[in-house]
Amino acid sequence: MALRIDAGIDERTGQRKQIYRSRFKTKREALEEINKLKTEIMNGEYSEPSKTLFKDYIQNWLYNTRKYEVQIFLLLKSTKRWFVFI
Repeated sequence: MALRIDAGIDERTGQRKQIYRSRFKTKREALEEINKLKTEIMNGEYSEPSKTLFKDYIQNWLYNTRKYEVQIFLLLKSTKRWFVFI
């Protein structure tokens, strides 16, 4: 079972925004999710999932957060280690 909710107008594009969810086993689960999403939208608490790639997130974290916590030598060492996986 799937659901689609209207989430207002996108301010950048002026187009209608929709939220799509699927894989509910029962109608009750889908209705609970609809109510939860509607409440979040009305309270202004809903935020769309990020489309940031993992490699971009790690780079940002390494260079903007981690560098203030460790010495430069350790930053370079951990950077090499992370980029092996990316």
